Amino acid sequence: IGYASWPNHFFYLPSIGIFALTVYGLARQYALMPKMLQRWLIVSITGMFLFFMLITMKQNVIVTQETGMLKQTLSFEPENIRVRHGLAMYYVNDRNWEKAEDQFRILLSMDPDNIGARINLGRILYEEGRYEEARQQLDMIQEAGPLNDLLMLNRNVVNNKLK
Repeated sequence: IGYASWPNHFFYLPSIGIFALTVYGLARQYALMPKMLQRWLIVSITGMFLFFMLITMKQNVIVTQETGMLKQTLSFEPENIRVRHGLAMYYVNDRNWEKAEDQFRILLSMDPDNIGARINLGRILYEEGRYEEARQQLDMIQEAGPLNDLLMLNRNVVNNKLK
């Protein structure tokens, strides 16, 4: 429930046909069923409907916070790098440097070669006034590829502050 990054959630669409055939088959057999079985069927379907309705309501409450679904997904799959990066960037945009730093450090413990995360961590350390640590993080990157301009910009900002 609420597992946003689960790839099999795309199988919901094909299940519509299966459910439609099941309902069609039950509807044809309903008149032939004993009364007790008819009542059980109605109670079961009503219970399932209520269950799905409550789950939907719960998910709507969770997603009212921007970080709700990200945190919930990470509770199911803490090693999901993309979701963790999204949460970290949310904290960066919210200027919550401490939480962003925590998320980027976790991300780098899972993927030490993640250049974007290391550059972002360096920038966060700079924003926190920890210039020497910021420079150390940025100096750990040898080659940044397409992020080279961003790396050089951040190195220059940090080095100018240390002068």
